[in-house]
Amino acid sequence: MIAAVCIWFLGSALQKSEDRVVIDKDTGEELVINRSNHSLFFIPMRLWAFPLLAGAVLVLGKTALGI
Repeated sequence: MIAAVCIWFLGSALQKSEDRVVIDKDTGEELVINRSNHSLFFIPMRLWAFPLLAGAVLVLGKTALGI
């Protein structure tokens, strides 16, 4: 459960990263680098906290019931 909370806060912090604008020296073209796109299997990192929390509750529940 602690890991789910850590993932939520880490994902939220990574999402707040601002885009970076760089200029190509050869062409003078501006490029925008999106630094806030942190995902695993196309799912944002902060949303992975929910399946992890559900798995933790399931494991703790099974352990408590002795299944």
